[in-house]
Amino acid sequence: MFYTRNSKLLKIAMAAVITFSFASCSDDDDDNTTTNTPATEVATLSVSSQVISQNTVMVKMIDIPADGWIVIHADNGSNGPVVPAIISEPTFVRAGANQNIAVSFSSDATLSDGDQVWVMLHEDTGTEMQYEFDGNNNLDPPFIASGAPVMTPLLLVLLLLTHPTWR
Repeated sequence: MFYTRNSKLLKIAMAAVITFSFASCSDDDDDNTTTNTPATEVATLSVSSQVISQNTVMVKMIDIPADGWIVIHADNGSNGPVVPAIISEPTFVRAGANQNIAVSFSSDATLSDGDQVWVMLHEDTGTEMQYEFDGNNNLDPPFIASGAPVMTPLLLVLLLLTHPTWR
């Protein structure tokens, strides 16, 4: 009798536990809303010191959250870029990580050995794949990180080819 009574109590207790387990599970997913906390996406840029040949800078790596541009600005003499003028051809890059990107200087750029220039990342916010930044129109502005444009200075070391004078 004791064994039977304990078995009945055990069965009732187990049934209660199972019932309360299912009852406590609420279906919170019925509204089909998703709350995503977006990751902070910041543009990054890496350019190594290099000898410049064929009027091209090799940008080692960029990572941008949206399509954009790599441009080169001349130095303003006060350790900053001359904007909005650029001395390179704007180079379009797709969102994400990109490596070893060649950026060519404009044919009218005047470069000297030892000059400092500024490699800068710009967003592509206007007409797709058309660089439109002029400093006034709010199109294709620089990517911003920590309140400042994403850019880095680069000291030019030009490869000067001279031909020997044959006598």
